[in-house]
Amino acid sequence: MPAATTQTCGRPAVSVSARFGTNRKQVEELIASFESRITKFDEAIEARIDEAVKTIGPRLPEQAETVLNQVHSVAKLARQQVRSLLSTAA
Repeated sequence: MPAATTQTCGRPAVSVSARFGTNRKQVEELIASFESRITKFDEAIEARIDEAVKTIGPRLPEQAETVLNQVHSVAKLARQQVRSLLSTAA
């Protein structure tokens, strides 16, 4: 029986390695793989948004295009900051 470390909802908490038969290195590899896939997905979405802004912007009146570009820049910066915070927290 796996060693219990704490109680969770009345049941003993079990380590990830005991529960799934993995060790710390395997878990870290899985996390790295997942982060890599998320990064690729995020970059693809970012590229699609950039392309949409480039396509839509010129069709708008000048002031609307300016606002669209400003909003896009601020949103892009915010997404980068969130990604940075999440990657340093992990």
